[in-house]
Amino acid sequence: MATMCTSTMWKVNADVVTGNNIKQGKMIMSNETFLGFRRPDGRFGIRNYVLILPTSVCANKVARDIARQVKGATWVNNDFGCCQVAGDARLTEKTLINVANNPNVGAIVVVGLGCEGAEPLRIAEEITAFGKPTSCITIQEEGGTLKCQARGISLARDYAQQLSMQKPQQAPVSELLLAMECGGSDTTSGLASNPSCGVASDKLIRCGGSSILSETTEFIGAEHVMAKRAVTPEVGQQLIDLVVGCEARAKALGEDIRGGTADAGQY
Repeated sequence: MATMCTSTMWKVNADVVTGNNIKQGKMIMSNETFLGFRRPDGRFGIRNYVLILPTSVCANKVARDIARQVKGATWVNNDFGCCQVAGDARLTEKTLINVANNPNVGAIVVVGLGCEGAEPLRIAEEITAFGKPTSCITIQEEGGTLKCQARGISLARDYAQQLSMQKPQQAPVSELLLAMECGGSDTTSGLASNPSCGVASDKLIRCGGSSILSETTEFIGAEHVMAKRAVTPEVGQQLIDLVVGCEARAKALGEDIRGGTADAGQY
């Protein structure tokens, strides 16, 4: 069995990624379409949400309450945004900005407390570059929680009305982007759920679409298997490097996450 990395040098054995085991499925010229909402960047979303985006944990409740009062609105929970070192803070901001760039989002209301490290106005300005309607409010500037909620509800309702006028368009299936997230593994995951997701991903990709598998830690122990399925050896090496880097960051914090993914160890 090829050695993937060492515990000290984190170097990948060259025979892990050879490209010899790549099994490329035939691309399918599909005429299948779906109804989607075209975004300014040309992508399509199958939803048309107004996103209420809290920039820190302090604004979560306000964002949640705004979303609950507006049909067609949704929100994301943010446990960060305050008291972070510079690198972590910027990562939080980039994550929030790219959540807003999701093609299922049609408009955004950025909600902040007003004193957090993740600056609401800066985040909103970067989101505006995507061409989507965007507003920014803060609890402090609005004069408190209730006033901020009222202002946010008003903005979100206006956006929802605008989005309701959009008509979905027929889009080729090649425009679909499937994102998958492990909701919690059990004994059936490897028997049914994971293979089913794999089959669906393979079919979508062969039709020209895309599929994203999240949770880098879930690759640990199988990165060499996935690397051999990469479209090129270079892509396979990128996957290996991603997983090795993730494990290295955990080790730097005194954690060893290779032993198993459940409290009781490996399944």
